[in-house]
Amino acid sequence: MNQDVSNGLLLGRYKVVRFLQKGSYGQVYKCIDTTSNSTCSIKAVPAQYAACAHHEIKMLSRLTGCENICQLVSHHTTDTAVYLVLEYCAGGDLHEHSRRHRVSSTDLYTIATQLYAAISHAHRRGVFHRDLKPENILLSTPGSFHKLKLCDWGLSTTSRICNQFNVGTEKYMAPEVFINNYTSELKLTCYDAKYVDYWSFGMSLVTVLFGRSPFTAPAGRSLMSDTNYKRFVLLNQKHILYEIYPNLNARGYSLFARLFCLSGGDDNANDFMLEIKRRDLASFLVEFRRCYRQGLTVDESEGLELYRFVRSGKSAGTITSNRPLLVDEFSLNWFE
Repeated sequence: MNQDVSNGLLLGRYKVVRFLQKGSYGQVYKCIDTTSNSTCSIKAVPAQYAACAHHEIKMLSRLTGCENICQLVSHHTTDTAVYLVLEYCAGGDLHEHSRRHRVSSTDLYTIATQLYAAISHAHRRGVFHRDLKPENILLSTPGSFHKLKLCDWGLSTTSRICNQFNVGTEKYMAPEVFINNYTSELKLTCYDAKYVDYWSFGMSLVTVLFGRSPFTAPAGRSLMSDTNYKRFVLLNQKHILYEIYPNLNARGYSLFARLFCLSGGDDNANDFMLEIKRRDLASFLVEFRRCYRQGLTVDESEGLELYRFVRSGKSAGTITSNRPLLVDEFSLNWFE
């Protein structure tokens, strides 16, 4: 990139303010466009990865018109790099935010509706993301979910039926994308990228709600080394979500189960793929709209119940709960 900087300006136009993050094949910087005095993000991709950059440019050119997708402003190619000029989002990514701050069910519903808008828009335009995760969801404003933007379309495809396996980030990746590596029973020859995005949508939301991924693997090892993941995927034991997240309530479990449809790893390929097609993002949003105010966790649902009893003048001791409640456990102002 240094070769393209002259008199302190990148490409004779952009003032580099600071480094933001390193991607899979490029680096992202906060910049100021001196011709308009506007702030932007620039992804600098070395020339050896030019094909990847041009692929992302092509995908983004199909995704205009959606405020929940980080839009491409312009692009430039030199002998040393390809530069994607993108909208700047000052709030960082959702992964970092959820690690540091509590995300309520109401917050999660706000996130889900915007992410749904982005994914639905892309699918209508014939683009499938394949790397949907909290790290690729940006906050336009620090600490606010008012306007989120889905970014990083480098692994996206226009082929809904794909035969390119092992694409994406494993802990958010739908099992059908890499399960061939771990079972001799299934011999998948392709997968449906629409339902892959649906799985990643659900996995991203549950990770954000609880501040951590449900599955982990030691560095350098596959997610299949996680016993819970094997049970969840190969044995179809979705109830282990209760073990992983002890404060998940039945309402939350039922909701997320709509996106984690999967048959066991010993089924034949046809049955396996038929079960995947039961993932339904539209019905997920309908049900979420109906129930999010009641909470998806034990803490939230019990807290709301306690709040109603306290406001009605009744004794908190009359509440039926999964565990004992103490009034001091809750700040009632949180519910206002």
